[in-house]
Amino acid sequence: MSASEPTTHTPRRASHAGSERERGATLVEMALVLPLFFVLVFGIIEFGWYFAQVNEVRYAAREAARVAGVDGDLDDVHQAVCGNLNLVNGGAEYTIRASTSETGGNGEVNVTAVYEPLTGFLSLPVLPDFRSQHSFFVEPEKLPDLATGQPC
Repeated sequence: MSASEPTTHTPRRASHAGSERERGATLVEMALVLPLFFVLVFGIIEFGWYFAQVNEVRYAAREAARVAGVDGDLDDVHQAVCGNLNLVNGGAEYTIRASTSETGGNGEVNVTAVYEPLTGFLSLPVLPDFRSQHSFFVEPEKLPDLATGQPC
């Protein structure tokens, strides 16, 4: 070779065995990362479902206390509780307690619902059932009947 001739260098191709090793490494990495990814995604979905149900039970108890304080009709309170529990698939119960005096009455509504998982991913008893309690004031003539352990 003379100094004036350009030298060309051709890159070597990766051997067939090297690409097989790369593909195997990719599969192992995916096998390690994919379960963690699914745990994260389904955990986010399940906790979102849980908090949506918590908010629904709170809203149902608040609405029942409002109806009991304004109306005092037990059927309307039942509809306020059970009609607002759209996401809760498990058993739900509510209790109304009231005390009277000459000037009016105080009462409280307790709503309890059972947690039902959406994906089944967290079907272990990790998350507690829902409970919500709201108080109300009512005039003596509109005091609702007492309701204990009424199911929806």
